[in-house]
Amino acid sequence: MALWSGGLAALALVAAPAEFVERFRYISWALGGALLALLAVRALLGPRPRRLAIQVWLVIAMLLVSAFIVTNGAIVLTLGAGLAVFWIETKDG
Repeated sequence: MALWSGGLAALALVAAPAEFVERFRYISWALGGALLALLAVRALLGPRPRRLAIQVWLVIAMLLVSAFIVTNGAIVLTLGAGLAVFWIETKDG
C-alpha cells in the first residue's frame, strides 16, 4: 500500500512524463492485485474485518482509476482512496 500510494504521490508531485506513468501503471496493477490477495488472506485466516467490503471496493476503485485515467487529478483521487483504505485498516486493527 505504501509503494502504491507513495509512487502515485511522487508522480503527481513531479508531473512525470507519460512513459514513466505508463511503466508505473503496471506496477500499480500488481500492487493492487497483491493488496486484494492480502485482504482475502486476512479474511480467511482470522476473524473477518468489519469493513472488509469497503476496503475491497476502495482497492477496486483505485485499480480502475489507475487502469483508465492517467492524469494528475486521477492520481490524487487514487492516492486519496489509498489513504482511506489505510485509515480503515488502522481502525480495524
